Amino acid sequence: MKTVLYWAPRVLGILGILYIGMFSLDVFEAGTPVLHMLLGFAIHSIPSLALVLFLVLAWKYERVGGALFFVAFLAPFLFLSNALWVNALLGAPFLLIGALFLASSYYSSDSTESNTESA
Repeated sequence: MKTVLYWAPRVLGILGILYIGMFSLDVFEAGTPVLHMLLGFAIHSIPSLALVLFLVLAWKYERVGGALFFVAFLAPFLFLSNALWVNALLGAPFLLIGALFLASSYYSSDSTESNTESA
């Protein structure tokens, strides 16, 4: 169980970043200047880059990562004017990832405490 809780948020984090990163590709259109498309791609990639930073921090500090992924869950609701269900689709994976990082942190600290008590 400990191994699953360790790897599940990390793998889902990578998949979630790829999911959000997919939306950066909508800037590529035929007939648009290359520099304009590259600038648009860079701007649209900012959320993915922030999520990569969140994942790097979460990999080492699970509680901090859990909190950051909860913020990532709230971000669409705060910054986008989409329909509620669209924002939920964008943010829901990060709610799950944040909860899994927190569960992994809790489980690993709980097992560490029980190991030190028995010694």
